[in-house]
Amino acid sequence: MIKEYFKISEIAKLTGVTRQTLIYYDKENILKPALVNEKKYRLYTIDQIHQLQIINMLKEFGTPLKTIREYLNNKDADSLIELLDEVKMSMIASIEKTQNYIYTINFRKNQIDKSKSITNYEAVTLKNHASIPIYRGKRIPDEQQRGHGHFSKIYDFERQLKKLDIIGFGLNVIVEQQFLKENYEDNISYFFVILNEEKSNLNNATIPGGLYVSTFHKGSNQTSGIAYKRLIKYIEENNLEISGDAYETIIYGFLTEKSSENYLSEIFIKVKDKK
Repeated sequence: MIKEYFKISEIAKLTGVTRQTLIYYDKENILKPALVNEKKYRLYTIDQIHQLQIINMLKEFGTPLKTIREYLNNKDADSLIELLDEVKMSMIASIEKTQNYIYTINFRKNQIDKSKSITNYEAVTLKNHASIPIYRGKRIPDEQQRGHGHFSKIYDFERQLKKLDIIGFGLNVIVEQQFLKENYEDNISYFFVILNEEKSNLNNATIPGGLYVSTFHKGSNQTSGIAYKRLIKYIEENNLEISGDAYETIIYGFLTEKSSENYLSEIFIKVKDKK
């Protein structure tokens, strides 16, 4: 004969759900016992074991307990389809987030690996680059672009990244074309991070493809003007002209170095041949 009721300890043993969790489910109206007897024992039925199987499955999918409770109170085929669609979309978002994290990690590792073979940080190269998708923050007002004025904007951008589940590994910067000149002095127009692909839910931007001059800067971010002047000199001496913004990507920064003297970044400026 099938047993009519099961004690809470028996249910815990059968389902792998702890006694404390079952008591919590009772208090939160997620799964109340079928009966509480005169000895105050919580008693459960076979049907409730099936309910626990549903709860365990949905929890494995990452479904919030509030959503599980609403489903159990109104379950039918249509409700299940709707819930599974929500679960699937949540899983897809989680996969995309993880893929972006993996891409960012691999990108940073590759940058560090490549940097180990650099023999001359002051060399300037001229190369074509493919376009790269990025997430770019809000433009920093002109009066805050130099010196320490942009520091407060760093934290604003980092908060944006956190809300969007984007990992930065140090902030890259954009210097607008209008500020690139022989007496360049530490302007920062935007912060950005590199993405593995364009995101439909973001205000996307790109580092446009094309011809770039590039060099490296070793030292604190505040002394990067040395490298910019080197690039501008090369542009002038090789019959080129600036045709776009500059992009500064961090290779070594506070994540790896104890002293800012050992920071390393790569700087690109978009150019074209003079007509």
